Amino acid sequence: MDEHLKVHFGLDPVALLPDVFRERKARHMLANPGEFPFPIPVGWFRVGFLDQIAPGRATRLRFWGQELVLVSTASREVGLFGAYCPHLGAHLGFGAVVEGERFRCPFHAWRFDLEGRCVEVPYAKRIPARARLRRYPTEVKSGIVWAWYHPSGEGPNWPVPEIPELDNSEWSAPTHHHWTIRTRNQEIAENTSDPAHFRAVHGFAEAPDPEITFEGPLYRSVTLSRVPRPDGEMAVSRLEVTWHGMGLGVVRASGAFELLVVGTNTPIDGGAVDACFSFSVNRARGLRPDKGAGRAFIAEAIRQMEQDIPIWENKVFAVRPVLCEGDGPIGAFREWAKQFYPHEA
Repeated sequence: MDEHLKVHFGLDPVALLPDVFRERKARHMLANPGEFPFPIPVGWFRVGFLDQIAPGRATRLRFWGQELVLVSTASREVGLFGAYCPHLGAHLGFGAVVEGERFRCPFHAWRFDLEGRCVEVPYAKRIPARARLRRYPTEVKSGIVWAWYHPSGEGPNWPVPEIPELDNSEWSAPTHHHWTIRTRNQEIAENTSDPAHFRAVHGFAEAPDPEITFEGPLYRSVTLSRVPRPDGEMAVSRLEVTWHGMGLGVVRASGAFELLVVGTNTPIDGGAVDACFSFSVNRARGLRPDKGAGRAFIAEAIRQMEQDIPIWENKVFAVRPVLCEGDGPIGAFREWAKQFYPHEA
């Protein structure tokens, strides 16, 4: 296994692991059930969809093992904050009132702005210097509310991903399908680097042979295949999967069909992920999400996801996997994934 990785990818899998795991003496190393050797990854993660968030509301969320409050102001500006008031610890997700572009704590009516600063204490002349909430960098793009997570509060080091199809009127409005999965983001993302499982799990006639590249926080997989057209001729179909860190995987099918899957995976805590597929089809190509080829594509994507989930939820993380020819660039993927786990975490 080690020689296979070194020969094919120039990698030593043990060198990819934290020191505590390198020190284990077992030849074939497996984490214990439920154990994963990395913390919650950093990156941009979906915390909502703008069309599902009413203006003038404060909503309780739980992601990254943290209690959070998502505030949407009267002008539809949004902000994500740690949920507990710095005064006496009231949870702002239970009763905070949004007033214009500010919101107030339900306990003592301290008011905060969208930077998380306390701007008014109704019964005091001076505002304490430390009266502020933890604010998570937040952006809205293509109808998705993104927030940046870093355990130490460091700011973003790559921009919010662009998904131009979601802003193009030729494409259908996205439809969403949610799962709560007992797994980690890396297990979901690693699937793309595991072509052999498509035959065993999903029933493919043959394993795909993707061309895979890594560049900074981007991971791209491109697969070309020949598919029959309605007229009996063969057409080239292109399937591209792009991961933007561990929180967003975009699947684009083009050629015979023009279809889009936006996979957004947000860690709930160290043991579960809020996963969502958002589907869109190219209406200019005659596709609809509720009938024909568009509906069939969506159903197939959901079917494959639901075949993977029981495996993710019941497997252990193979710290030192026994790999063979045909397993794909799993070692290279894990090397790329290291960048999303800061050393201080």
